[in-house]
Amino acid sequence: QVASVYHGTTVATNAVLEHRGALCGLVTTEGFRDVVHIGRHQRPEHYSIMQDIPWQARPFVRREHRKVVSERIVPPNGEVLEALDEDGVRRAARELGAAGVEAVAVTFINAYANGENERVAAEAIRSVWPNAYVNISSDILPEIREFERASTTALNAYLQPVVANYLDR
Repeated sequence: QVASVYHGTTVATNAVLEHRGALCGLVTTEGFRDVVHIGRHQRPEHYSIMQDIPWQARPFVRREHRKVVSERIVPPNGEVLEALDEDGVRRAARELGAAGVEAVAVTFINAYANGENERVAAEAIRSVWPNAYVNISSDILPEIREFERASTTALNAYLQPVVANYLDR
């Protein structure tokens, strides 16, 4: 019997370098739409609110494909402060599907402490879009730091259809 198979390629690396990843969307907590753009504040004018942060020409998730929903988890124990707006998630999924998005990253604030809202959101997305590639940050990178979790999950969504297509072939 085969216990595991390891297979190395440059499919994902090439997709990133050549900007050939999937069109992907992001569903996130209201107020955190641009976390994948803002990053970690490592900029020349660290404390300036007046500096221009150029929008990337080809980000993993285009701004128009970033959707926000009401929900809130609070650390340190992951208490649900605000329940997830499941109707808002389904609405976002329909909008993203209509826009031609192929994969969705779900990254809610503080989901590293409790991923339940993300799991419910993934189910809600699949209820209106059964074949969607859905990635949740609490599975991909369940660690503190919103930018790292959001960008890693978005990158996974960006690459998932490309790698899946390769493996299917």
